[in-house]
Amino acid sequence: MNRTLMYRALIALALMIGFYVLALGIGLGLLGLPIFLTLATHSFAVGLIKVYLVCVVFGGIILWNVFPRFERFEAPGLRLNLQNHPRLHQMLKGLAERTGQPMPDEVYLIFENNAWVQESLGFFGLFKKRRMAIGLPLMHMLTEQEFKAVLAHEYGHYHGGDTRLGAFIHQTRSALFRTVNSMSDTFIGKIFTAYGNMYLKLTHGISRAQEYQADRFAAQFTHPRVMESALQKVGHLGGSFDHYWRSEVVPVLNSGYKPPILGGYEAYLTVPKIQELWLRHYEESNTSEDALQTHPSMQKRIAALRSLTKATTEDRSESALHLLENPQEQELQLLKFLGGPDAFNKLQDITWETVGERVWVPFWRDFSNNYRPVVTGQTLEQITLQLLDDGKRYWLFERMRHPQYPQDDHYPWMVLRFLIAVGLHDAGWTIEARPGEPVVFRKGDKELRPLDDLIDLQTGENRGIWLENLRKAEMLDAVLIRF
Repeated sequence: MNRTLMYRALIALALMIGFYVLALGIGLGLLGLPIFLTLATHSFAVGLIKVYLVCVVFGGIILWNVFPRFERFEAPGLRLNLQNHPRLHQMLKGLAERTGQPMPDEVYLIFENNAWVQESLGFFGLFKKRRMAIGLPLMHMLTEQEFKAVLAHEYGHYHGGDTRLGAFIHQTRSALFRTVNSMSDTFIGKIFTAYGNMYLKLTHGISRAQEYQADRFAAQFTHPRVMESALQKVGHLGGSFDHYWRSEVVPVLNSGYKPPILGGYEAYLTVPKIQELWLRHYEESNTSEDALQTHPSMQKRIAALRSLTKATTEDRSESALHLLENPQEQELQLLKFLGGPDAFNKLQDITWETVGERVWVPFWRDFSNNYRPVVTGQTLEQITLQLLDDGKRYWLFERMRHPQYPQDDHYPWMVLRFLIAVGLHDAGWTIEARPGEPVVFRKGDKELRPLDDLIDLQTGENRGIWLENLRKAEMLDAVLIRF
């Protein structure tokens, strides 16, 4: 731990002690006030009974909130038996020997673009454990050398004592949050809020300094340019896996199917619209930082690495995923861990090419089926012209509103999109619904994108695109929904 970071840690320790002194002082003071007043006046003032009750309640709440909690560790993912993954085991063991740190006691595989370490302090230093979590999608996207740099960064947190200090900081933060949440509307709550803001700014500053130090540590045991490359990839990936998981994978799982998750994620990241989305997110979120961020911006971390003079290197290593034995099986086992054996065993295998047919069409049909009579027998042009006319659209939507959302036009728009999508499918149009891409309907050389085009009509971004595409596909006079 460098000197500046050590000073900050000492200040954080002082603030931790200060918080508990403040909390205990106020809590015990409130509990003791009724007793003090009674002894001082040699009588129990019945008229102050409400004040006494408030003192006892508030004092009890404060003391209860600052009382340390035993937080039971919950496995974040699939625990790996490293003996079954000799290449990963060898990498972790080699880094442990080079950095002078013990191996993690437990290593977990998680569905995140992330890696982290944690250390439980145990009971008076007994039964403490070092844990590490590594992201399966992260391994898929990084090279072996980049992944090694990420692991070295995590070992840097062990080496710097960050995990031990972090455990104490986390405990104090939790106590602060509990106290502030319980008394947020009171004068006492404002005192703790002000103290908490000061504490968070300082401890988050410590966290940012620890990241810089861990980066330098990783660069020392791998290479600054490799660590820089890993950071750039992690920065550009951002929360893309979480978005992909929620928008693409979860609906398929909920429908009873098991898609190839990593393969779908790789395809998702090749979609130009998705690449643009996460590039923009990277540029917007990583150019600046504030006092309450736990990590420095990627630009600042990369700039700090570039200041470390070292000859350039060429990374020709393959994907870090090969460090796992049978990655596809690990993906399935992690999915089984998250969903439970019973739910997992009921899932059927599915390819992304058939997701539109087997997942989305049944969902669209079930969602919109009750509203078929509203547009039965109408051509696509007639339906569209009603949508373009404010008055006609109002009366059309009045027959399609949901009782829970009586004034919300979003629901009728969604019903219409799904009705048309189901109608096209029933008329023999094939569906492509690959991860991250617009849903495309094809029939011969004709192509339609009703979901996207009708959203553009709804938002007014391009109101004429749907009619124009219907005209090109010779579908203006088509009646999709019949009696």
